[in-house]
Amino acid sequence: MRTSVLIVEDEPEFLQRFTEAVLADPELTVVTHLKKIHRKLAVHSRGEAVYEASQMGRL
Repeated sequence: MRTSVLIVEDEPEFLQRFTEAVLADPELTVVTHLKKIHRKLAVHSRGEAVYEASQMGRL
């Protein structure tokens, strides 16, 4: 398995800015994650997501 490493010159500053960006709108982060889950499961609703995940043994 190959692992990629991101090297950032000023890592503490980068992490600080990244953290601030994520925390600035946590609802947006949750919505983004839910959209990605729906896309991966190829569904369009929460109910469909629950059904598909249970069929796959993920719940």
